[in-house]
Amino acid sequence: MQNYYTKLPGVDGVRIKATRSRIRIDVPRKDFKLARDFKGNFKRNENLRTHLKNFRIRHLKLGISYLFNLLLSDLNIKFSRFNNRILHFNLESGWANRPLTFTISLTVHNQSYFEINRAIQSILNQKRKPDVIEVLDDGSSNPQTLRALDKLRLKNPSIHFLKSKNKGVVKARNLLISRCKTTHILFLDPDDELTPEYLEGAQMLFASNRTIEIVYPDVVVRNQKGQKLWSTGPFDATTLLFVNTIPMSSVCSIAMLRELDGYSSEFKDGFEDWDLWTRAALSGVHGAHLGLPGYYYSEKPNSRSSEANLYRAELVEKIQSRSLGRLQNFPANSIGKIKVFIFAPWFIRGGGVDVLLDRLLQHFSKQKVALVTTEIVPQKYQSAITSELKQTIPVIERQSFGTEESFLRNLQALASEDAVIINLSSPWAFSNALKLRILAKHHFAFAFNDIGTRRIIDCRDPLTEAWPVYDALSGDLRKLKNDNTSIEVIYVGIQQTRRTGKTQVNRKRLNVGWIGRLSPEKDPQKFMSTSKLLNSKEFTFSMAGDGPLQSKVLLDLKHHTNLKYLGFVASSKRYLEKLDMLVLTSKIEGIPLVAMEALQNGVFVIAPKIGGIPDLITDKQNGLLYNGTKKDLLLKLVEARSIILSGESKPKLNKKFLEETMFKHIDSRIKHYRQLSQTKSS
Repeated sequence: MQNYYTKLPGVDGVRIKATRSRIRIDVPRKDFKLARDFKGNFKRNENLRTHLKNFRIRHLKLGISYLFNLLLSDLNIKFSRFNNRILHFNLESGWANRPLTFTISLTVHNQSYFEINRAIQSILNQKRKPDVIEVLDDGSSNPQTLRALDKLRLKNPSIHFLKSKNKGVVKARNLLISRCKTTHILFLDPDDELTPEYLEGAQMLFASNRTIEIVYPDVVVRNQKGQKLWSTGPFDATTLLFVNTIPMSSVCSIAMLRELDGYSSEFKDGFEDWDLWTRAALSGVHGAHLGLPGYYYSEKPNSRSSEANLYRAELVEKIQSRSLGRLQNFPANSIGKIKVFIFAPWFIRGGGVDVLLDRLLQHFSKQKVALVTTEIVPQKYQSAITSELKQTIPVIERQSFGTEESFLRNLQALASEDAVIINLSSPWAFSNALKLRILAKHHFAFAFNDIGTRRIIDCRDPLTEAWPVYDALSGDLRKLKNDNTSIEVIYVGIQQTRRTGKTQVNRKRLNVGWIGRLSPEKDPQKFMSTSKLLNSKEFTFSMAGDGPLQSKVLLDLKHHTNLKYLGFVASSKRYLEKLDMLVLTSKIEGIPLVAMEALQNGVFVIAPKIGGIPDLITDKQNGLLYNGTKKDLLLKLVEARSIILSGESKPKLNKKFLEETMFKHIDSRIKHYRQLSQTKSS
């Protein structure tokens, strides 16, 4: 049900908002005296009361008149909150103290006298008698049913017997909701019967907590084999999106049913109650479990419920497509379609791993891919998740879900039967590898450095395959990973581009550059201090990048006459094309993306002998390796100048570091394991 607004005649800026449970008056904060008058003299404000009464009459047909009837009784006005412009007052009406009244409604269509009479008797036998009993004949055509209804009408004069054209269960119940005069309603099918304690127990729960709007009992299910107890619940949105845990004959607040517009006509063939419970839970409705059997449910082979089960998959998909979108911006149009889940701690701008993540998302887009982020983005980074990205692919952020169970259930809803996981160093995914088995049969994990290797080793549940990005990591994994996890080296690749010639003003004066994040682990000061020791007639130095050490770099730059700082550069390719040598000074490194880009552009690379750099650089051919000290770096810079000027150097990137090679390798590994799964299942 919508919110309705009106204005107070003769008073500018005052607006009255009516919702299901309260009336709110908004008063401009500047007119504090008016606000005080509202608080102190509301009961004597006849103009306001008359206006609200007329407002009630105008909206009588919109199903909210029951709110305003309460204005004729005492009202409490309470200061609620304020902001810069508006004071809010809530008029909490006597609704909370309104007596609980109950209607039990029976919808009949061609049932037998025995069934209808048994259901009616179970209603009459309630310890807490219902205030209204209604029997609606939904266009029965069976003469026996019509005679039975005539007989029961004479036998039970206190029961309201109604008749309508055959419109189906959904429209029949919505008709009864629209004409209901009590605070609560219970629908019962003619082939079911209530237990005597049901309504009494429901009233006790409603009275104990007025925020409860649905009371659902346990159910005794009867069929040809005998009977069994169905322990119902919980009333939880995430659970209800996948399984119906609430019985049809639950006692409901009539206000709640009207607010949700009753049962949906889209479910005229069945599961209309499941859809209603799901929408209610997603709307924040509170449900309470009555811990005793409330009624006997007759399970029949040719019933409406059994016929609906023939179309169960279609109906469940409809429930989820209508409702999942209301839960954490869930991509409901991808239910059951995602083939590749890429798990990452976050998606930020500028990192080498995040460039890989972006390329993976593009590569798998035709296969239906989803990005799953599991950690909060650190404050020093900028998230690369935009509204445009979310329109392109499903993006599931773990932090937006209330519980781990909710997060996993919703991921499970997205997964196709042959879904796989690719883990890009998500700590959560490693810690919960066992739980993720419900999502995908195969879990692949990249190892970019020693930290990633340790996470794979510590992972309690065996992964399908670990993908170290250089040989040294592979050796560590083979020594320490003592389970069934396979190990396959997959080199991270870059896009192949056409090499362009570098502009060389003076071959005797070589351009030496450094590009990267100005952070302690990249150690830019080593490059700066080394550049001061070399002859400016033989070398010219430049730096590009930004980061937490930028202010220190700018301060030190005052003491350098042969070093130019460019700040952040939008195109690393253009910067690299102007260099003869690229220097790396990192303390920790995997296989640096910038080094691959440099080699592809014919730039000689000088880098420390750490991580995967030895896999990338062949000494004295496309670069030089040094031991990490400033002294050794100085010697290698002099040696590199000789190699370059002699023409012996032919820097180029090995094909195994191309993106095309990487994707072929990844695709072949996924295809291999999917085929293994198909062979096992057949």
